[in-house]
Amino acid sequence: MDGKQVVTHWRFCERLAEEYPRAIVCPEPIFMKDGGVYTSAGITAGIDLALAMVEEDHGHEAALSIARFLVMLLVRPGGQAQFSHMLSHQAVTSKSLRELQVWMLENLREDLNVEKLAARLGMSPRHFTRVCLRETKMNPGQFVDRLRVEAAQQMVDSSSSGGAPVNRARRRTRTIVNLPLIVASRSRLASAR
Repeated sequence: MDGKQVVTHWRFCERLAEEYPRAIVCPEPIFMKDGGVYTSAGITAGIDLALAMVEEDHGHEAALSIARFLVMLLVRPGGQAQFSHMLSHQAVTSKSLRELQVWMLENLREDLNVEKLAARLGMSPRHFTRVCLRETKMNPGQFVDRLRVEAAQQMVDSSSSGGAPVNRARRRTRTIVNLPLIVASRSRLASAR
């Protein structure tokens, strides 16, 4: 691992750096490849790494087919951060609100106004807003916007090269959020420095 960029679970990055001082430990990504060295940040990140290896060897459709067979929610790119805001919002105590969040992720292109979301839970818009604020520390509009921005970030990060895929993600972001957002990948920003 000398001189190679490697990753491990965030909890063990410091230990890895101490035990392998010539390795370049990167604490952010869920997996990475540096030459012939492949590393991942944990068990599920290892699944993502395996899918990336399948994609590298057999193409995107093969990897997508396997991900569907495994009933995976999404195929995550290696540059994705180990910490997810979406995951932190799944920690809400209300089961019905967690189920609504999953539905929201599957329907981000729809008009997700407070009235529609409240109706799905059988609540008044005012009561739903109070529940959402208590459980997520955001009002419903802020929460919907956060999910949409993260989905756009996912599209940008999953594009291995700039150009058309990134521009398509930006157009989709405008459609989803109805704002002219500029979403840039941390890894692209870092490589531009």
